Order: sequence, then C-alpha cells, then structure tokens
Amino acid sequence: MPARLSVEGDVLGLAPHAVPVPPIEVEVRDADGRPLRIFTIPAPRPTLETAERARFSARFDDPPADGRAIEVRFAAIAGAAHP
Repeated sequence: MPARLSVEGDVLGLAPHAVPVPPIEVEVRDADGRPLRIFTIPAPRPTLETAERARFSARFDDPPADGRAIEVRFAAIAGAAHP
C-alpha cells in the first residue's frame, strides 16, 4: 500500500470581526529542514467570526519518503498587504 500523509486541525477566529480564511499549506521537509513538497488544503470555510472554530482535514497520497517534518501555515492571499 502506498504511503499516505494525514493532516487535521482547527482554525480559530481571533480578529474582532469576520475575516477571510485562506487555503492551508502543508510543507513536507527533510531531516535538514529543506522543503520537499507543498500540499494545499482548501479553506474549511470562506470566513470566520470572532472565536469561531473550523476543522480542516486532508489526506495526501505518496508524500516524499524522506520527509521527516511538516510545517502547516496559511497560504498567501494574492493582493494581500504584507507588514
């Protein structure tokens, strides 16, 4: 059976108003911390209100065999301002 990577978690609204939820990126890294592959999970819902929680879950077939760690983060939103 081929390898499979499962990732799940919760996104929590911390802003004092509704905010858009971007897609979620899962970066697989090797033992030295170098990125090997990035998988994308669609946003669990379009927006989140203050203190609202949304669950995400995804499975990816055939992750890199030499992957040793993952980093989960929000994907950049096109046109978003950066500090």
